[in-house]
Amino acid sequence: TSGFRGTITHTTDASGQATGTLAATVAGTKIVNATVGGVALPGAATVTVLPNVPTQIVPLTATAFTVFFGQAVLTAQRPSVRVLDAFGNGVPAVVVNFGITSGQSSVSPATLVTDANGVATVSSWVIATVLSGPNPDDVYNRLTASAGGAGIVGNPVTFVGTATVSFGTDLVPLLGSNCAGCHLATPPHFGAAPATIYSELLVGTQRYVIPSDSISTAAGTKNLLFAKPGGVVAHGGGTFSASLVTIIKAWIQQGAQQN
Repeated sequence: TSGFRGTITHTTDASGQATGTLAATVAGTKIVNATVGGVALPGAATVTVLPNVPTQIVPLTATAFTVFFGQAVLTAQRPSVRVLDAFGNGVPAVVVNFGITSGQSSVSPATLVTDANGVATVSSWVIATVLSGPNPDDVYNRLTASAGGAGIVGNPVTFVGTATVSFGTDLVPLLGSNCAGCHLATPPHFGAAPATIYSELLVGTQRYVIPSDSISTAAGTKNLLFAKPGGVVAHGGGTFSASLVTIIKAWIQQGAQQN
């Protein structure tokens, strides 16, 4: 069988016995036959070669992709890795831990054991939101898959999901539930149609939104949409939750589109 090497010819010893060795680099079942004087002996030996210790972890799916805000990644995008030995064989029964290292998302299950082919694939990764760009306070949705210790090449594997935030579908309902109580009679009228809200956020002297500017520091932004609730300017209505600010920032960083 391919993937192993063995001594081809042996001479019997004083007791009439001959012993050979088998070494394989490809895991699987090997069939060993013996021939004496050109006659095949009955009773072939079946040898199962197991993978060696894990030395490498590699991704089987894309490590960077775009998804819809608040949705689980597609089946074909679900983070999947394979643990290999030094000869490229998948190593089964290896514990792989999946963990969220940044962003707002959830993964299930967080711990898996590799299957017979050395593969571990999460059942679900739901991404809430993600920012992308050069700003130091950007938040990415990152998920890592790690197996074993530092000696495993490629460990950990990092997956990055970028979510597109929709103004009409994602942001308007959140702003309405947080702001409409006070902002019905005065702009921005968060009880109005999405198109009206959008126009009031981006026109006039207030400039509640500066597209693509999502720096969250007082000196670095004029985005009143999250700067005022964040305490940069006095705001009697209180503050937004950190999760809502992140969603607003993601939409602004993506260009504050009327999408």
